[in-house]
Amino acid sequence: MEMFPDKSRDDLVRALSLHGTVGAVALSLSTNLPEDDFSSDDDSLLQPSFPPSKEKIDSLQSLLKELGKNMSEERVKVKMEEEDILNDALAHDKSPEFDVKKKLRIQFKGQPAVDTGGVTREFYTKLFQVICKMFFQGCKYKSPVYSADIVASGLMRYFGTFIVHSILQGGPGFPVLSPSVYCYIASGNIDAAMAKMNYGDCSEPVKHFIDKVAQAEDVCSLDKEECSSMLSECGLAVALTNDSKMRVIQGSLYMM
Repeated sequence: MEMFPDKSRDDLVRALSLHGTVGAVALSLSTNLPEDDFSSDDDSLLQPSFPPSKEKIDSLQSLLKELGKNMSEERVKVKMEEEDILNDALAHDKSPEFDVKKKLRIQFKGQPAVDTGGVTREFYTKLFQVICKMFFQGCKYKSPVYSADIVASGLMRYFGTFIVHSILQGGPGFPVLSPSVYCYIASGNIDAAMAKMNYGDCSEPVKHFIDKVAQAEDVCSLDKEECSSMLSECGLAVALTNDSKMRVIQGSLYMM
């Protein structure tokens, strides 16, 4: 209560129930951005950090090389605490002095290593591991944990900045998303992305529902309330019967 005097006890209890740990709650509540920082049409999200190239880009390598020309040779020295790497990274990127065009020279607190590139790559690797564990779900492929609080906090916008900044400095990307998600990010074509969707794209609750339906010899034996709730969540306006079983499974895949 002392850390967040503007939050009621009920707000804190709900946040704890949602995030599971006190640390995750503190991170979520402390990264909330002002309401006027987000426009309803998300125009700001569509504006590139760097001006578009006037030359035709024919490959990913060419695109990265072109974007890399916008990066300054100046490096900013940043101290990071390994045990609190996400909060430190967020604090740096939220600072008024942050300039996306400047490269980083990372120093972990308590470690004497000189950063000639290797420490920065290590920093981004560890940062993405933390982000993946806290904010994404799935096994082979991962998808963001759905949470209105996470969306409202603007964290995903910062994560995108981390990824781009890492790649442009020769660091790792974020190779954990499914082919369908990559397709949508690259093309913006929902139909093309949906054609690539599979079981691995589904959230854990939907996977659990699909498994139950697929394994049931008679769907009438399944919990009617749970089935109705999942059908509604998936946006399926169809009754679950033995005859509609495959239609429901396919619909669950494409709607989630």
